[in-house]
Formats: sequence, C-alpha cells, structure tokens
Amino acid sequence: MSTDGKLVTNEIRALIGAKGPVRSASDEVSTSEIRRFAQATFEDHRLFHDDAAARASRFGGRVAPGTFSLHVLRPNIPFVDDVLRTADDDDEVYRVAVTEGLPLPERWNGLYHFHASDDMEFHRLAHVGDRITAHPYLKDIYEKSGRNGALAFYVVRTDWRNQRGETVASHDMNLVWMENRGERKREAVNPLQRRQPPKMEASRPLDLTRSNFEDWSEGQPLPTKLIRVIVPTVVRWAMATEGMRRDHYDYEFATKVGGLPHIIASAMWTLGCRWSYLNAIAGADGWVWKMSHSVRHRMNIGDSLTFGGTVTKLTRGERFGLMEAEVNITNQDDVIAVPGRATIALPYRGGAPVPYPFVP
Repeated sequence: MSTDGKLVTNEIRALIGAKGPVRSASDEVSTSEIRRFAQATFEDHRLFHDDAAARASRFGGRVAPGTFSLHVLRPNIPFVDDVLRTADDDDEVYRVAVTEGLPLPERWNGLYHFHASDDMEFHRLAHVGDRITAHPYLKDIYEKSGRNGALAFYVVRTDWRNQRGETVASHDMNLVWMENRGERKREAVNPLQRRQPPKMEASRPLDLTRSNFEDWSEGQPLPTKLIRVIVPTVVRWAMATEGMRRDHYDYEFATKVGGLPHIIASAMWTLGCRWSYLNAIAGADGWVWKMSHSVRHRMNIGDSLTFGGTVTKLTRGERFGLMEAEVNITNQDDVIAVPGRATIALPYRGGAPVPYPFVP
C-alpha cells in the first residue's frame, strides 16, 4: 500500500539511513577557540577561561562549552579562496557542512526551505587537544500539512566524536521544505527604529556552584538571564564560529538581498547561549543531557532576550535525578521568540557528582 504524499513519496523515504561523508575538524581544539566561543555566548564561568580552575574540576583540564563541537567544521582554505575569487555581491557563500553529500530529492528543487529546529544530547565536552569528527546520516523524512500546503521534514542526525571514537554530542537538525513554489511572502520590512537594549551585568569570573536534585520542585520557575542583540554581539558569533552566513554580518546583503531590516542574530548562537544558561543551572556536579529549541521569531538588532522557564517533571534514579524543564527565550515585547525544552541530570544532596562522561 502506497503512503505517497505530495512531497514525500515511498521512493523518497527509501533515502532514510543514507550516510554523509565523515569529516574531521581542520584543527585540534585549542584554548583560543574555546575563549572566542565562550565570549560569544556570554559564558563567564572560569571552567572555560582558567586552566587552574579547569584542572581542579572533574574534567581535569580545559574544556569547551557543550555546543562548541557543532561548529568545528570550518571552511577549508581552498573553499574560501574559490568562493571569494568568484562570488558576486549578492551571492550567499554560506553552506551547511553536515548536509553535504546527503541525497536531496530532485522534486524538492526550487522549493523554499528553512532550518526549523534542533534537538541535542550531550555525553562529553570537547577537551583541548581533541580532534572532533562529524558522522552525519539521514535519520528521517516525513510530511505534515501546513497552513499553506505540505511540509517535508528532513532530519539530519550528526554524531560528533573525538579522536578515540567517543561520542561527544548528537545533534538532530530539522530542515523543512515547503510545497508552495511561489515567491515566499515576506513581511513588509520597515527600517529598524533605533533601540538600545538594557545593559547586562558586568562580566566577572564565576565558579559553578553545586545544584542538588532536592533543591528543585515541579512548577518552580527557573532563574532568568538577559542577553542583548547588538551588532558586535552578532558579528562576534560569526567570527568565533566562522559561520559566515551573510545576513549575520553583511548589512548590505541582509537589507538589499535578504529583505531584512538589518543583520539578524543566528539561531545557532541562541543554542550556544541556551547551553551556557542551562549549564549554570546544572552546576558544578550536574549535567545538561538534552536540549531542544525552535526559532519562531526573528531576533533583530536592539532586541533584548531573556532566558527563563519552569520545571515540568522530576524523576528520581538510582545514581542521580532528572529534571525536565520548559526553557524559553522571550524578547522585550514579551513574545516567546525561541521555545524549547531541556533535561538536566542532578546529584543528590550529599551524594556523588553526576558521572562524567555521562551515561543515562
């Protein structure tokens, strides 16, 4: 019996399981890269900046924030050189590295597509000297009905491993193709009104404190954290990750080609900031296990973004407890711009730290 849809046929679903090329980072993880990434995500904890603090931790040395590994596949020199030699002013020179080499259905050619959401699990942190490798494969393809027609979901799973073959993190990138072949309807774009977001707290070196499972209750609000979207914030992320999508740093491209009011913040930047926020909640002996998000609203220059949420479920285990939470990013207009969820493993009061590397 056929289960063919408008965009996803049985033949297309047969692509599920296809593997992309295994690709390694060009360089080993370095303290310089960690510093730039931590600064770009407002990560003030000394674990990521101070060798002495890192050696005294359960990690035994300098480590990178959780989502760092997703950004180690930097463009190699020939690729950058070729693009910069031949690109026109209005060419987009950015690409999603983990999708390269995976099969895309020909019938989707010309359809508008976008990066819808991300789901992650963390098992280790990248250590200085590690060489991270991406192992992507096509996890799923399925169809849903949207307001303007069929939507095809294309889920790319990437397992990020170190040089010993140990899984550091797993990442599901959820991409969507839309049925409507017409020109995508854009919002009327007006120039941004100049807006100065509230100032953040001054940067200071922080030590992670211990957070115990017994400290939390279902329905309890999570602490909040404010970050601001200004041009240096957005550009610093592009520089730290070499994620050179032009609407994140090129004003002329963003406004004249992209039809945007200004450059915009990267969804992957908010994912990095989200991990930093959750890591502070997990504390010195806890672990951010799962994290997901979906960007619903554009994050413009001048926006202020507040991380917050609510504990939704607590589960006791033999060695540690699990705290599930709704974790949202809300803008200055009280609109949830980026909803999400997280699962954090927490130690029991007076008990041992959550095991590292983390095994559920």
